[in-house]
Amino acid sequence: MTISSTVINQLNPKVSIFLEELDTIPWFKNVGQPLHSEKVKQLFSWDDAWSHLQSENWINASFHNHVDSMNPIWDIAYDKALQAVSKSIYCHELEEGISVADAVAYDVAAAAVEIATGSFDTFFTNLMEWYRDGHWPCGWDAQYPKGKLIVY
Repeated sequence: MTISSTVINQLNPKVSIFLEELDTIPWFKNVGQPLHSEKVKQLFSWDDAWSHLQSENWINASFHNHVDSMNPIWDIAYDKALQAVSKSIYCHELEEGISVADAVAYDVAAAAVEIATGSFDTFFTNLMEWYRDGHWPCGWDAQYPKGKLIVY
């Protein structure tokens, strides 16, 4: 299903801008490239990233504050993200039938809900900084909220 510009333009203006931007993000273009940041732990392989994505630490970090997946913005943002990310020549299949685009679409949908609701918790919105830079935030080092983000 293609999300039309008309539907996106009918949304909250901040969400519309956010969703329109998804087609311009250089998804995964810089995975594995040096980050030079002490704020994150860096990974250098898809296998490591996939492993951290499934770790209990990441699950606890990314689900620390419930994001309302019943919000109508959720489905629109998820679909738009899946379309945008899947077009990237750097998109990667993590396991048979599981694309990195599926994991990213969840993060983007959660960020869109944070934006739409004006949430004070901006965990997912903050992840977008790394996506915009062509990396993949995919794990958490230590027990959340201690530790730091893991980025490929």
